[in-house]
Amino acid sequence: MGCAGHRSTTRVVVRKHDHPRRVLSVIFACSVLLGGISTSIGCSVIADTTRTMLIEPVLFNQHVDVVVAHSRHSAMAKAAWDSLYCNGASGQSPDFELGFKEGFADFLDFGGSGEPPAIPPRRYWKNRYQTPLGSQAVQDWFAGFRQGTAEAQASGCREYATVPTPLSSDGAPPLTSAEPVPTPAPLPMNPSDRLAPGNNDPLPAPQALPD
Repeated sequence: MGCAGHRSTTRVVVRKHDHPRRVLSVIFACSVLLGGISTSIGCSVIADTTRTMLIEPVLFNQHVDVVVAHSRHSAMAKAAWDSLYCNGASGQSPDFELGFKEGFADFLDFGGSGEPPAIPPRRYWKNRYQTPLGSQAVQDWFAGFRQGTAEAQASGCREYATVPTPLSSDGAPPLTSAEPVPTPAPLPMNPSDRLAPGNNDPLPAPQALPD
């Protein structure tokens, strides 16, 4: 028992002394590896990584901007619905209203042709919509979506939902029709390039071989 306890204590002592050495060796190896990588790739890669991972997300965070823009477009869709159908006296079904608002916001979010998607939203995939009334509800949603996108197109608000460019700015000068480009005169031919007399004559018919 005494020897076994002594061996167990010895193992613990050895592990305590080996652990710092292993940690130091790992740290030293990692530092050498990182130093070699930074030396080989140069400072430009580190600067590019810092700009891409830290600076650019602060200047423009796409995920946050998408959420904020969709919230604003949804509010604009509700305002457009209220202006067309005051006090809810539209005579349209609730599914038509949902399609109108979603179509209006979808066009401001993504643009497109204004046509609804090939299949309705997932809420219309349930079994209770697999009936004549359910099918009519889906068709109402499609019709509302088309009218919503049409109203969004007519509003002209999609132009302000995209990043402006010099070609899309209102202050750009109007494009004028370009003057016709004159047809260049044919280049004179060198005497050596002209065809010799008789070269334009047709070739003689081939003669039949003797039997």
